Amino acid sequence: MNAASDPPPPYQAQDPVPSIAPPVQRAQSTFYHVYRSYFGDYKVLLDDKTPSFYIKIRKLRTPDLIVHRGSGDYDREVANCKFPEFSNLYEMNLFREANNKSSIVQAKMTLDGHFTATVPVTDITGATINAQRLFTWKHTSGLMLIDEETSQTAAVVHCMAFGLTKCFVLETQVPYGDGFQVLLVASAMVIYENLRREYSKPSAARHGPRTGARAAAASQAGFVGLVGGSIGGGASC
Repeated sequence: MNAASDPPPPYQAQDPVPSIAPPVQRAQSTFYHVYRSYFGDYKVLLDDKTPSFYIKIRKLRTPDLIVHRGSGDYDREVANCKFPEFSNLYEMNLFREANNKSSIVQAKMTLDGHFTATVPVTDITGATINAQRLFTWKHTSGLMLIDEETSQTAAVVHCMAFGLTKCFVLETQVPYGDGFQVLLVASAMVIYENLRREYSKPSAARHGPRTGARAAAASQAGFVGLVGGSIGGGASC
């Protein structure tokens, strides 16, 4: 990630507002096709099959999820996430510069999919300013990321499924720069992996009392109903 040209990842309210390049006009949607390997890691491809991200999953140590640029042949970490055990937050670290821990910006997402990000917007005078916006992953007929202030759809998850090689297609719809794209991929992967772990439990455990934070996350957000579902909108699943 080039911090000089790309908008940074999200900031929390207490962080200083960085200077950001003006946004471009609304771009066409970008589609990320997500596949899960036999070993449990994920590869993320663009429409033309170009590797975009590689996601490593850990079960015995943190961070639980690590996002790398490219195919995974070289370690180029751009984000990671610690899943909640006793809290109600996913703790995400986003890198302005790959592998550079001094460039990390922290972000947090609630169990029901709320997070805050700083994005470039145009004010009433036509000037570009940085504004903090609340985004929420919502389960309607499917899974969508909504800007709570404008009600604009920022991203859509198509054709989410479990037990298959292809997991889902993530469509991003806002031109907020490379850092925001990383955040969208990371947050969508966090939700999917949490749901996959819940879905893969034995039936009795899955339908019995839910006491863990991760199970509570799926229940609170209503995401469990997405299992095996899909969303229309033109994505090739």
